[in-house]
Amino acid sequence: LQSQKTTSPSADVGGKRDAPITANPGLPIGAMDARKLGYSVLWAADLDLPDGHQISHVAALDDLLVIVESPSNLVTALSIRDGTVRWRQKVGSHLERLFEPVRYGDRILINSETRLFLLSALTEQIDEEHELEAAVRNSPLIVGDYAIFGAENGLVFWHDLQTGYSRWRQQLSGRVIVRPVASGAGV
Repeated sequence: LQSQKTTSPSADVGGKRDAPITANPGLPIGAMDARKLGYSVLWAADLDLPDGHQISHVAALDDLLVIVESPSNLVTALSIRDGTVRWRQKVGSHLERLFEPVRYGDRILINSETRLFLLSALTEQIDEEHELEAAVRNSPLIVGDYAIFGAENGLVFWHDLQTGYSRWRQQLSGRVIVRPVASGAGV
């Protein structure tokens, strides 16, 4: 949780005024202060990031909270129920930038600009690795058994997750730097 307040209001807990809440802009607040603000804290996990590392992506994927660290490309899956670490796995090389994870059945998909990694949601094993048809700048949209990507060169392609190859492609006049979205039967 992050506090955005610059004042120190008093919290009303159980009908009585409590001590002022310490609020420092941009700094994490403790569990007790979060409770005073009306939040329920179910669990907390310390990822113990090394100096110079940061969390680049977090995705709630069914029963998992999947966190991608950079520049290490360490991927951690936490149980949403209790915050326990289910698994940790380094994905790709330290030279690759990873994008937001997405869920595909019992797999977690994480892509770099040029590769797609399919990890088991139950273990940290990388089941498959696919080369992408073109360099991308975002994670895919999942539709059925396809990962749909928009590429830097303007190519939109449907990557078949069963075969590992593109099944359909459309060249656009400009580059695509956002995740594709679906609207009805269209993308």
